[in-house]
Amino acid sequence: MEATAQRIEADHLTCLMITHHMEDALKYGNRLIVIENGIVSHDFNRQEKAALTKEKLLSFFDVIA
Repeated sequence: MEATAQRIEADHLTCLMITHHMEDALKYGNRLIVIENGIVSHDFNRQEKAALTKEKLLSFFDVIA
C-alpha cells in the first residue's frame, strides 16, 4: 500500500481504491466517499477526511466499534 501511495503521489495519478478496511480508508487518498446500500451517503474532501476517526467512520454504518 505504501509503495502504491508513493507512486500515485509522485506521478500525480488518479486511483480508485475500494475497501472495507477502515484504517486504509482513513490513511490513503485525498478524498473519501462512503457508499451504503449502493447510495453515496457521505463525500469527504481532504480536510474533512483528515478530521475523521475510525469510530466516527463506523458510526455512519451504525456499527459498534
